Amino acid sequence: MFLLRAVVFGLFPMLCLLAGPTHAVEYFVSPGGKDAGEGRSPETAFATVQKGVDALSPGDVLTIAPGEYRESVRRKGLGSADAETRIRAAIPGTVLLRGNEPLGPVEKAAPYRFVYQTAVAKPPGAVLEEDTLRTLVPALALREVETSPGTWFYDATAGRLYFSTTDLQPVETHRYSLSVRDRSGLALVDPVRVV
Repeated sequence: MFLLRAVVFGLFPMLCLLAGPTHAVEYFVSPGGKDAGEGRSPETAFATVQKGVDALSPGDVLTIAPGEYRESVRRKGLGSADAETRIRAAIPGTVLLRGNEPLGPVEKAAPYRFVYQTAVAKPPGAVLEEDTLRTLVPALALREVETSPGTWFYDATAGRLYFSTTDLQPVETHRYSLSVRDRSGLALVDPVRVV
């Protein structure tokens, strides 16, 4: 009897340790969250999807609240063969991950009639007129922007972006953003059982 108790009580805790964690952690991301938070409830949600993805261990769940997230997310080696890791929207179809940034303050570029300008630290990959779903076309010179609607030119020396609207209407009638990131979207490199 003593031997049976020793085997059962000695072996059972060891098997539990070898089995690993018995429950997953659920993390949350919300546009109103804070990356300094713990992310383990909607009230303490992270602000960025990247912070949520970085917090994941195999078997965990990341729930993303409805909203638009302007970031590029990348993680290498997420997941394991032993447990399924989940990344999901709290409400399917309500999460938008954008790799572009809103355009900063814009002003008319003198002496041009249809050209607008804004400060931009580095050359954009693309200039997007979001409300018309159009991508502006790069011009070879600033003077071309005045006569070619829907074009842009970047002056690297001045750090200025010059552009014209696609319909030559005032810039206030449209919404613009810049693709300034090297990547956009969600890139999981070598994931294992991540859904």
